[in-house]
Amino acid sequence: MIKCFRSSAAASAFLTVAALVAAVDTVNIFSTIHDAAERGQTLPLWMPAVWEYTSAVATLLCSPLIYAAVRFAGPSAKPWALFVGVHAGTSLIFSSLHIVLMNAMRVAIYAAVDRHYPFGEAGFWYEYRKDLIAYLVIGSIFWLFTSARIFAGAAAPTGGRFTDIQDGKRLIRVRIDDIAAAHAAGNYVEFMLVDGRRPLARKALRDALCELGDGFVRTHRSWFVNIHHVQSLTALGAGDFELELDIGAKVPLSRRFPGALARLKAPSDHPLNSVQSV
Repeated sequence: MIKCFRSSAAASAFLTVAALVAAVDTVNIFSTIHDAAERGQTLPLWMPAVWEYTSAVATLLCSPLIYAAVRFAGPSAKPWALFVGVHAGTSLIFSSLHIVLMNAMRVAIYAAVDRHYPFGEAGFWYEYRKDLIAYLVIGSIFWLFTSARIFAGAAAPTGGRFTDIQDGKRLIRVRIDDIAAAHAAGNYVEFMLVDGRRPLARKALRDALCELGDGFVRTHRSWFVNIHHVQSLTALGAGDFELELDIGAKVPLSRRFPGALARLKAPSDHPLNSVQSV
């Protein structure tokens, strides 16, 4: 699922986090200078800029850890012990890496101007308190932007959600439920719609899959399918299968994608329990 970090929702979330971190740290720079002036001290601009922006860069470099934790255990994760354990552990790792990275950058920058920066002077627990707040805010942003994809559920239909397909000069709006499958065609993706249309969009198959959400599963390096349109599963030998869709198309299921097979052979309470294995 981490591969989908490049999806539009995750990218938007990351850009929002970057903008928020930059804004907060910029305000902190001038607040630090103002506080120093009130104490009768003159603080050169570059010093608080180094402190704040090294922290910002380190935060952004470590933010994929928060994203992964939110994807693995969101607020609806059960049991609660899993949710608490995952995020408590990840917050400690996030803070540790953040402290090491920002201090290493500060030491290097100070050395470049013949100055000394005391590595880790504030101490871990002082920094962790601040990092925990950052973790909660960033985690909330990732969850808000991607919750539709995280918690829509593998078995839940996409309902009335739509997506846009750029077919040459035409922009086609289609219901996500009406996309039965898609396959790579050179630098393009050909979507197979239930009404028989086959629009082509210039994009990577991986990106198209990420944009559509959890109702779709990769079955082959060149194919993915909408699990709600699969009618039958036929063994071909050597671990490979062939899927028949309700639109009459047949799609390969490679042994290289065991996760897809597991999704299609879900427990009896799964909506796909009507899929027949041959």
